[in-house]
Amino acid sequence: MTRHAADSPLLLTRSLGVPDAGFRLSYAVTKEEQAWASETLRQKIPGGAKPLVGLQMASFPTKGYRDWPLERFVALAERIVARWPGVHFLLLGGPSDRERTEDFFKRLPGKTVRFAGTLTLRQSAALMNQLDLYVGIDTGPTHIMGALDKPMVALYHCYSPSRLLMPLERPQCFVVDHPRAAQGCTPQTPMGEITVDAVWAKVLEALPAA
Repeated sequence: MTRHAADSPLLLTRSLGVPDAGFRLSYAVTKEEQAWASETLRQKIPGGAKPLVGLQMASFPTKGYRDWPLERFVALAERIVARWPGVHFLLLGGPSDRERTEDFFKRLPGKTVRFAGTLTLRQSAALMNQLDLYVGIDTGPTHIMGALDKPMVALYHCYSPSRLLMPLERPQCFVVDHPRAAQGCTPQTPMGEITVDAVWAKVLEALPAA
C-alpha cells in the first residue's frame, strides 16, 4: 500500500478532527492464547532450543508465483543452523502446505516441528508471537506478523512488491524484494531469482543478539 492509498480511508476521520492512530496494523494475542502457545512449545521443542525461527514457505495455491523455492529455504536454514546450532524451526502454513513442510522436515529432522494444517489462524499468531525470528513469503500469516513485535524477514515477488504490501510503521521488518521489483514483471517471473545470499543478509540484520 502506498502512502497516498493509505491516506484515503482517513479523510473522513480527519475532516471530523479525529487524530490519526497511525498506519500500523492492529492485532492482539490474548493472555489465554499466549499461555497456550508457551505450553505447546514446551511440549514440542527441546528445552533450551534457541533461537526459534518460524518459516512460512508457501502462499495460497492461486498465488503460487510468490513461493520461494523449497531448496532455497533449506539452504537458508542450513546457514542458520551453522551460525546458531541451537536453532529450532517452526513450520507454519495451512493444509495445502503439508507436503512442502514434510519435505523440509526430512532435510532437517532434528531441528523442526511441523504445524502446517494443524492450527487455527489465531493459534498460528500466538506461536508466531513467541518467535525470535519469522521468515516468510507474502501471504496471510506474514500480514499478521506485521502487527506483532518480533523480528521478521518478508520476501516479495516483483508482481506484488513491498512498496505496495509491506507493513507500515513496523520496526524490525526486514524486506527482501525481487531483483526486478523496480522494473515490473509478470506472475511467470521466477521467485527463485531472489538469492539465498539476499535473504541471509536480512537474517543477519534481524538476529543480532541471538
